[in-house]
Amino acid sequence: MSGAVVGVDVGSRGLRIAWTPGGEQPAEVTDLPPTGSSPWVGAVLSPRSIGFVSVRELRSPAAVDTLTSELARACATVRGESGADVSRAVLSVPTRLGSADRTKLRDAARAAGFAEVHLINDSVAAALADGSGEPRTVLVYSLGHSGFETGLLRVARRQVRVLGHAGAMEPSGLAMDTWLMQAWLGSLSGQDVEDLNTWDAPRWARLREVAEQVKVRLAGGDRVTLAWPPWSSGDGPSKHVETPSPEEFGRYLDEQVAGTAKHVREVIADAGMTSTDIDAVLRVGEASALTAVRAMLEAEAGSAGSPAEPYRLARGAAVYGSYLRPPAVNKDAEFVDPQDTAARPVLAVRIPEGPAGGPPDVFEEVRRLWAGGATDEARTLLTKLVDRANRMLAEMDRPAPSSAPESVPESVFGPESARDSLSGSLSDSRREEPMPASSTPEQRDRARRAIRRADRLLRKGQLQKAVDESHHALKQASDDGEIFAGMIGIHVDAARARPGPAGYAEARLWLGCARNHARFNETVAAYIVERTLEYARHQLAHDQVDDARRLLEECMFYELSDPGVRELAEELAARTRN
Repeated sequence: MSGAVVGVDVGSRGLRIAWTPGGEQPAEVTDLPPTGSSPWVGAVLSPRSIGFVSVRELRSPAAVDTLTSELARACATVRGESGADVSRAVLSVPTRLGSADRTKLRDAARAAGFAEVHLINDSVAAALADGSGEPRTVLVYSLGHSGFETGLLRVARRQVRVLGHAGAMEPSGLAMDTWLMQAWLGSLSGQDVEDLNTWDAPRWARLREVAEQVKVRLAGGDRVTLAWPPWSSGDGPSKHVETPSPEEFGRYLDEQVAGTAKHVREVIADAGMTSTDIDAVLRVGEASALTAVRAMLEAEAGSAGSPAEPYRLARGAAVYGSYLRPPAVNKDAEFVDPQDTAARPVLAVRIPEGPAGGPPDVFEEVRRLWAGGATDEARTLLTKLVDRANRMLAEMDRPAPSSAPESVPESVFGPESARDSLSGSLSDSRREEPMPASSTPEQRDRARRAIRRADRLLRKGQLQKAVDESHHALKQASDDGEIFAGMIGIHVDAARARPGPAGYAEARLWLGCARNHARFNETVAAYIVERTLEYARHQLAHDQVDDARRLLEECMFYELSDPGVRELAEELAARTRN
């Protein structure tokens, strides 16, 4: 093959490139820091909240122009260093990137001068980077600036088979930056400081960069004292903001990483494997070096894993490009998710309310999403709010019930368990689901046995295994209402078996899963509100006001009329006024 092949790691904070000068030689690497005065991660301003968006997300014409010019610079750099024409470019991107964004990336790369453009998933690029032909099974765990992903792959003789994948917007490096900034702004509430609503986008982008630096120091165990604003010269009197301690930051990180363990476990189990079947574990992304990540991978995958060098994704993309035989076509469907996905919500910090502030305005979230380009998410949230309002109005027109609502049973797994209280409302909860295929009597029998196994696992305290078994039951007979109710009930009962603040993270994951299956089930929603309120009060008691406010907003999404929601909103408003 003549000409150079360029591999491009299209990251959330810039580009990294690698190239092969021809044939199948090892990829050379080149440092290509972003140019220009605009930050690669910019701020998006909306009333009382500030979001942060990477150029890679191509949310604006300016972002498209920036990415196109950087890709053109990459093309010119390789031409200059290799002395050869560029035959093709392979862009490494997260698997969760939607098809619309992939099309924009291809268009930008072609406009930059690359005639032949391919896409490859980050996990595939990471597995291919060393160019080894030895058959192996690789788990790639990525925790970077824009989100989390894990992929299980089988690599053999230049072929890659994706065995499983999971990913999410959070946890992420940006979410950690946002958490820190929110803590700073919360400590400024009520102080005589410059009105933050007057700040422009470059100042907010600069604050995020400070948070990124402080995050690294806190993870390393340093205690950080921060003047306000952080770039003040120090001459004369200055304000200081409260920065979380390394211990507090460590607890936050532990909670975030714990939420990814379930995905790692499921990816391995869904492939029919165990940790002993994995030959190598690779950690990709700045945050994957955290101690909590290494400990979690040791427990779930049998190895803490090896850190990927900074240019591994770019190198893997270049290696893949060198394997393609001319004339190559854009045959990358096996490496990408072709489904259309909505633009991800913009992570944001909220400017604290003034002394006259009240409970958070749910509609601000809609405005923020809309302003950040996530129109579909904004529309979905608004529609849900309208639906809930209509249901509430209908409830007001009905006579009041003659008896008080049932209390939560004392026994977690007794005859009055969640499965009994759920079965009556599941026909409504699944109204939007497509009609499942009819199961056979044998499948229904296997499903019932799986539910019984899940129940036994619950009683033994093996909660995650119980939840996994309930998923297996649903796969066998998803059209059986009894099986569906049993699966949802297992999730709720598992959550009840993890009481108190210490069990909130796991309980909330299981409840969230149940809610995804039964979106309109009021029993599940009520228990989510109950647990979230409990944890919000715990956080407030420990002076984590911003965490409590965020949790309150989640409760308000599910149930605005709950007395506990109103009481906490009033308490937070009073705390802000004082």
